[in-house]
Amino acid sequence: MAESHAHHSAGMNSRTFTLAAIAVIAVSAVRLALLAAQPVPLSMDEAQYWFWSRDLGWGYFSKPPLLAWLIAATTSVCGDGESCVRLSSPVLHAATSLVIFGIGQQFYSTRVGLWSSITYALLPGVSFSAVLASTDVPLLFCWAVALYSIARLLTENQTRWWVLLGVGLGVGLLSKYAMLFFLVCIALAALMDLHFRRLLTSTKAGLMMAFALLIASPNIIWNVTNSFVSYRHTIGTMNLGDDLFHPTKVAEFIGSQFGVFGPILFAVLLWVVWRNLSSLQAASRADKILVAFTLPMIVIMAGQALLSRANANWAATSYVAATVLVCAWCVRHSKTWLLQATMLLHLLLAGVLYGYNDLANAFGITLTRKTDPLLQSRGWDRAGDWSTQLVTSHPGVRMLFEDRRTMAELMYYTLPHPLNAEMWNPERKRNNHFEMNSRMDSAMGEDFIYVTRFQPSQAVMAAFEAARPLSGWQFSAYPGHEIALNAFLLHRFRGYSSQDVSPDRTSPPE
Repeated sequence: MAESHAHHSAGMNSRTFTLAAIAVIAVSAVRLALLAAQPVPLSMDEAQYWFWSRDLGWGYFSKPPLLAWLIAATTSVCGDGESCVRLSSPVLHAATSLVIFGIGQQFYSTRVGLWSSITYALLPGVSFSAVLASTDVPLLFCWAVALYSIARLLTENQTRWWVLLGVGLGVGLLSKYAMLFFLVCIALAALMDLHFRRLLTSTKAGLMMAFALLIASPNIIWNVTNSFVSYRHTIGTMNLGDDLFHPTKVAEFIGSQFGVFGPILFAVLLWVVWRNLSSLQAASRADKILVAFTLPMIVIMAGQALLSRANANWAATSYVAATVLVCAWCVRHSKTWLLQATMLLHLLLAGVLYGYNDLANAFGITLTRKTDPLLQSRGWDRAGDWSTQLVTSHPGVRMLFEDRRTMAELMYYTLPHPLNAEMWNPERKRNNHFEMNSRMDSAMGEDFIYVTRFQPSQAVMAAFEAARPLSGWQFSAYPGHEIALNAFLLHRFRGYSSQDVSPDRTSPPE
């Protein structure tokens, strides 16, 4: 009888996982089709990530290397189009959803795993980031893998799960430095649960940390040899100044989480976390562990918002555990109708997000700078057509830029891609990757096509023997939106003027 029950349970688990996989794959297939059918111009950050993928390394100015590696892998298969640059995002989100099935199954049941997997796949934040190239996406996958390892370790203290936890941590640190907060969650979980605390005292835990550091060590070494530039940039994004009290920013951040996780889910999450914390002794081990992996990032980022600012996505890793925690509560209390309502709402929100332009046109909504989600990237693909004509008319002449946005966007949209372009940087600033790698000092006597979206710099012009205007280009999608570019052909670089040059320094991040 026991053997028959085990076979029945295994078969049910397999069928339930298959159902979750079908649902997740269907959602991901729609996202892949949208990426292919409606290519949206790359944002500045995405264009810069693509540029990094053309020069693979162990680190870059503002981020670890994993996203650049992923973009290199996908574009090597299907080319440099926008959909291929973003291809890893829907695929990795699908993989994360299936790992979350395992987390729900290990902590609670296959039913919770099923609800958690599909709910995560439809989260508003996931629908948004699934069509962008973002470091959050591989981070969330690694976070889920690491949390799954902990779920397994709580029931079977085997070496393979410690190894998988080390892999999740190490690769996560190659995705985004926010993976370090996983250690904060581990510490809180150890405080809340005696069994987990005892697990962490074993020698296997030390080996796991050593393994994680080994995986992350190439990026650590890269930072050491590059004056810790990525770490300094990451700290700089905290933007701490003299004014360190912003209660309205906290309200904005908390409000944004209703958008990232969904209004129904976030409201339920607040209730579930409160109930668990107010009766901690009675809470189950699974609930306590998941609260420990949900609460820290939300609290820390709310504190960051109080001191300065916090972007809505900075607490994204909380929602790996939070999804399972909320779904488990709904299943336990026979409130799966809340999850059904959530899925319908999130599907509706995804439809609005993916069809925003068409819906705006259909309802006669005029886009503005405040209502246009594509504000930062709109029009740069057209600018690329103009700059392509410049480059093809002056073969062999390199491009010169003076700001990161113009350089990143036009290096991607100009064909052939001007990967040897230079950044004007007489002060040896290190505000971005292009400035960090500027090599104008070795370009004495060279000609350049200088493209600027500002008034042409007299300092730039004076550094060359001769300069003549080439052409200008303008584009406006609607009142209040405009891109205006001007190009000049500069002859024979004479070097930076001495009064423009100051000692090497790292300025606050752009």
